[in-house]
Amino acid sequence: MKAPIMECDEILSSYSSREVPLIPDSVPLEYTKSLMTPIENNGMGHVDDIAKYDELIGNSERQLKVLNEEKTEIEEYVSGLQASMEPTSNNSNCVLTKEEILVQIESRNHSAAAILCQCYRSLSLREHQNHLTEGIFGLVALLGTVGTSKLSRILAEFLGEDQMLAVVCRSKETASAFAQSISGRFLVICLEDIRPYTGELECGDPQRKLKLSDPTLQSGNVPSGFIGYAANMINLDTQYMNISTESGYGLRETLFYRLFGELQVYDTEKHMNEAGACVKHGAVSLDGGMIRVIENGIMSLGCWDSEICFPVGTLENEMNLAPERMKIKMQLEAGMEMLQSIKGKIQHATRLREKAIKKLKKMSKNYNELMDQVEAVESRK
Repeated sequence: MKAPIMECDEILSSYSSREVPLIPDSVPLEYTKSLMTPIENNGMGHVDDIAKYDELIGNSERQLKVLNEEKTEIEEYVSGLQASMEPTSNNSNCVLTKEEILVQIESRNHSAAAILCQCYRSLSLREHQNHLTEGIFGLVALLGTVGTSKLSRILAEFLGEDQMLAVVCRSKETASAFAQSISGRFLVICLEDIRPYTGELECGDPQRKLKLSDPTLQSGNVPSGFIGYAANMINLDTQYMNISTESGYGLRETLFYRLFGELQVYDTEKHMNEAGACVKHGAVSLDGGMIRVIENGIMSLGCWDSEICFPVGTLENEMNLAPERMKIKMQLEAGMEMLQSIKGKIQHATRLREKAIKKLKKMSKNYNELMDQVEAVESRK
């Protein structure tokens, strides 16, 4: 469904703020009466303008809703094409299924991660739910899935194996109790100690994805090849979606925002490097590029191998026929162009809405001041 952008710049400029005649504190009654008619007429003009701005903002919001729905459809379409383009056997260093990852982790005898995996294997579903209630949630690597093996590998490389195998608990008390049965050092992440993301969430999204603005270049455009933010590209498993802190923040607002921040994901290293000016918390690309921001002015570049990856949530198909792969590649490129186009339309519509809101606030303020003057005149009659 297409949503044409309203060209309302001319509409906005046509409603300039009206001059309101100011009434001195002390004037003859005849003078105040003579001002009543122009003031009242001016007030009616303000009412008309306020109604027009209100309608304009409402139309913009409805349009943005349609555009965002279209954006979601295109993103799902592109994600499906990316998954179908990837063979499962290209990357021998990256395990893809949750079962294979469990085996890899369990092979690390006596580690906290191995013991936790072995423990969960022996639990029934109800016992597993009890463990979640008690506050031991599992390992970072096993709390969710991603769409493709390339994304799995690069996010695992960005975090490093220690963080991928970190034990996620509700609190320090829970972590201390778990540690009593483990020998050796291991990394623990306590949700209650994390400073969470406190911004808005995507409306109506069961995954509670963070409402993060797309990065923009100095031109105001979204960088080419930008796919999304890593924190939003982890799909939480169903049993973990209701986990929250005492303040009501879920795993995405706490754990994954703490791990990834606003890490940007691009399709290629070339596009990632071109977007360097708007990279704040780091960036990765599906072909292996990485920019890690250590502190202001210092970046770490390159790749790190990791055997432990995020499970891939969809079965990736081997594509043996070159013509079929070429067709999908062309569809993918067209889909990416559509995605960039719709993001540009959303940005444009958002700017127009914000401009209209500012105009409406100014007009409402002028109208309220005018009504105060009318009340002052009425009180002198």
